Amino acid sequence: PVGSAAVKPVVVTPDYDDTPATRPAPAVPVATRGQKEASGERQRDPKSRGRNDNPFEPYGERSSSRPYALRLPDAIDLVVRQMAAEQRTHPLRIVDKILYDGLRRLGRLPPPPEA
Repeated sequence: PVGSAAVKPVVVTPDYDDTPATRPAPAVPVATRGQKEASGERQRDPKSRGRNDNPFEPYGERSSSRPYALRLPDAIDLVVRQMAAEQRTHPLRIVDKILYDGLRRLGRLPPPPEA
């Protein structure tokens, strides 16, 4: 608009709540565990992972990890999910970093805020 101050772009970094999950100590007393085992309830050994267990399960399915219809080819999707698993973060964080780095190299990012 003529005669008005130009609006500066605002850079927003989304919060994906990708803090590493820590498992709380079990709240079940040891005596109760013995009763459960005696009653025949099946206890899963954490070391015995099934062959069909998905290592990316904590990061959600493809459709839920990118709800805004960002669909990547399978090979690229796999690489992004592997990088996210290695860095223990959400796949969208990896996509954000890739986009940011690419746009920075192209010189298409807005100038940094003046402090």
